[in-house]
Amino acid sequence: MRRIRVGGAWAAQIALAAFFGFVGFMKMTAPMADLARHHAWVAGLAPPVARVVGASEMLCAALLLLPGLLPGRDRWIGGAAVALIANQCVAILFHALRGDLGGAIGQNLLLIALLGLVAAVRLRN
Repeated sequence: MRRIRVGGAWAAQIALAAFFGFVGFMKMTAPMADLARHHAWVAGLAPPVARVVGASEMLCAALLLLPGLLPGRDRWIGGAAVALIANQCVAILFHALRGDLGGAIGQNLLLIALLGLVAAVRLRN
């Protein structure tokens, strides 16, 4: 059973790292107008703040994978997952305040569920 949990956590970590690596890179480099057009929740923030959010997402994406290559680093992975859960809760709040509750909330909730799985498995070890 443990192998299934850890295997599922790895699958989720890889998918989440790819997702947050991509969106983090876009938040760091894309013009704010492009972010607004794609309904990125950071579009309403000051550009330097949006860039910091993007950098933090890229860092957490790396932390979802890199510590797993070293034994005994599950807490780093779990911590990155918890940080990204907080990120998604803030994203939901921003979407709600802007009245943008369409498809974004479903995506945020799915990400929170996957991140919760990763955190639960990695922080349990």
